Amino acid sequence: MAQQGGRNSTRCAIRTSRPAERDRVLVDYLARHAIDGVCEFAPHDDDELDEKVQAGHFDRVVFSDIEALLECAWKGYLPYRQWRDAGATIDLATLPAGGPENLQAWLEAICEAVAGVRKHERRRQTIGALILSIVALAAMAALFFASSLAR
Repeated sequence: MAQQGGRNSTRCAIRTSRPAERDRVLVDYLARHAIDGVCEFAPHDDDELDEKVQAGHFDRVVFSDIEALLECAWKGYLPYRQWRDAGATIDLATLPAGGPENLQAWLEAICEAVAGVRKHERRRQTIGALILSIVALAAMAALFFASSLAR
């Protein structure tokens, strides 16, 4: 995380799409919105970003693009409702096709969908691990039984 000074430096966070590299679109976004200071987070800082947003440190979190937002959400560090309840607005420096109409509702739906997919995926992984464990135990029991018969 890198912090740059300015009158709004503790109220706006930006999430870059690549470590240690500020995107040109983020620079343009900051200039358009007259934001002269930010707290900058790289992809490996998503856990810290989530913690600080939920603690109410930021009014706005700007992602460089939809890929950066989805990466953060997929890793489980973008609980949209908790961020909104903490007073943070999520924005994209590069808007998807269709423009900014109803962007916040769109972002909420995307984040909720990603959370649902992650929950479903964890459930599938748990069931798969359970089945694999049962098969492994059965194989061990068969080997133990076979070795005891060979004696």
